[in-house]
Amino acid sequence: MPALPSALPLAVPIVQELLACFLVFARIGTAMMILPMFGEPWLTMRGRLVLALVTAFVLVPASGVVAPPAADPAGMFLPLAAEFATGAFLGLLVRSLFAALHIAGGLIAMHAGLQVASMFDPNEAAQSTIPATLLSTAVLTLMFASDAHHLLLTGLARSYAVFPFGSLAAPAELAEALTRAGSRAFDLAFRVAGPVMAVALLLNAVLGVMNRMMPTLQVLFVAAPLQIAAGLLVLAMALGSAGTLVLRVLASAWTDLLGSI
Repeated sequence: MPALPSALPLAVPIVQELLACFLVFARIGTAMMILPMFGEPWLTMRGRLVLALVTAFVLVPASGVVAPPAADPAGMFLPLAAEFATGAFLGLLVRSLFAALHIAGGLIAMHAGLQVASMFDPNEAAQSTIPATLLSTAVLTLMFASDAHHLLLTGLARSYAVFPFGSLAAPAELAEALTRAGSRAFDLAFRVAGPVMAVALLLNAVLGVMNRMMPTLQVLFVAAPLQIAAGLLVLAMALGSAGTLVLRVLASAWTDLLGSI
């Protein structure tokens, strides 16, 4: 009786393809768990996992990752750790800009007299000030409307040319990049909150002069409604410019690291 042909030669390429997909998923999945639009808490964990798996499977040809001929668990530990670290670094680079929106929202709330009022922020799954929730939700909606997710996905594919598979940039370079990201985030926060802070400073100066001229004036009862009204009015007027500014800074931070996309 002739021997049946072995299915091992056919199974080996399939195993190698699945292993390459897993290696790509280590970077792409980690980044997408942190990136805005893909790693939001209001998305179910299963939905985020499926989205990351599908994206990793699609990006396997573009990444150029080739699985080793034999899966050596000890030899794959360091490349996997490097991929996880690279994905976390890419995600934190963009997520820091959303942290800047919460800093800006806190500054606006403090200068507009809204620091006591808070509401549930679905993007952070926690209580946050009203301006911070408004800014983060508006910018997230604007990112979807402007197809910013295409920019993020293209950057993830491009990252394999900047950070080759299995290798991690020097700690000094990563620290410098994260420092620049933090500086950019604080700069963005003050630029977004700047109009409200300037109007609040001018309003407080006018009320201080009025109090010196009329000592009997109840400044507290006059200042509170004026602060809230002026802060909300200026925020509404500057919201469109703030969203455009955030998108411009996001694209600049992403392309400065990964090159032109």
